[in-house]
Amino acid sequence: MKSRTSLSQFLHLNERNLFWLFVASCLVFIANWFLATHGFFEFESDKLRLLFLAVSMCSPVIGILVLLSQDCRNSVPLVAAFVFLSMLLMWPVATITCFVVMLACWTRKSCFVGIGLLVLLQIFAGFLIVIEKKNALSTVEVARLSTAKHEIVLRGETKDGTFCDSVAVQEDYPVAKGIRLVKTFFRLKGKEFDYRKQIFSLSPLESNRVALVVQHGPRSQCVVIDLAIKNRLTEFVEDIY
Repeated sequence: MKSRTSLSQFLHLNERNLFWLFVASCLVFIANWFLATHGFFEFESDKLRLLFLAVSMCSPVIGILVLLSQDCRNSVPLVAAFVFLSMLLMWPVATITCFVVMLACWTRKSCFVGIGLLVLLQIFAGFLIVIEKKNALSTVEVARLSTAKHEIVLRGETKDGTFCDSVAVQEDYPVAKGIRLVKTFFRLKGKEFDYRKQIFSLSPLESNRVALVVQHGPRSQCVVIDLAIKNRLTEFVEDIY
């Protein structure tokens, strides 16, 4: 009976936080569906994109400041919105930070536990930043194909601007000024070598199909890509020749 009373008191005192935690969980399901079918959002400006990505990697520090504030509970609705936004912009560190804040802003003790978790998360994010700088990969546009219905872009991940570790056939949907929705149809990754970006080109086929042409020496290879498929951000094809 006493435990039931304590549970009722807990639910009554934290009804607002539990509601927003439920809202954030629903937004995660919606964001996962959207990412799997339509793609992700990104800033068109490389400098702006890198700036906000760097800020997102330092989001655990912002989360610590929120947990240390006196009114951290009042920030829960805003944090729930940032969960959805960070997922659509592909900022995983910021997404985890938001959930830690929402799960920890119940009592002062839980806040300190959350701060400890965020410190560990920031250390991990720091390692990721160091690894990213060591790899020094940048995204370059290899080819572009405009059709009546689609704006297809071939992008590559490169270290020196000439050889690409991987390439991706994507479509850009302008959403607002400076922001686009990116959907990935095909990703190719070299297993033991890098690809020279000059060997790739895009060729139109039908209204909902394009061809990725790979020219290697006197021979060429054509990969037919269906533009009606779902977003394939994490699926790689290795060494097609």
